[in-house]
Amino acid sequence: MGKPATIVGAGGRSGTARARVKLQQTLAETRPLVLAKPGLLVGAFALMKFDDNGDLVDDDTKRLLGSHLEEFTKWMVRLVSGGEFVRRACKMDIQSAAD
Repeated sequence: MGKPATIVGAGGRSGTARARVKLQQTLAETRPLVLAKPGLLVGAFALMKFDDNGDLVDDDTKRLLGSHLEEFTKWMVRLVSGGEFVRRACKMDIQSAAD
């Protein structure tokens, strides 16, 4: 409850978009704080960006993912500054468990 989250998708065309919508619906039930921008979608021809083991091998995509995760980290730091977010999140967890 109330914890930071971000969504990253890899695939092509509409399958990833549909999966993202379903994930957002699921996340709505746990009420996380979702970083909306910048988002990251490894688009068409995603299979060419991964090797046979599923490891990301495309340098441009690695840079994009790195930038996205840096922004996500900065955003989380802003959320927890002063410890306010942590206290609220813990209270939300306790309340949710009681419901």
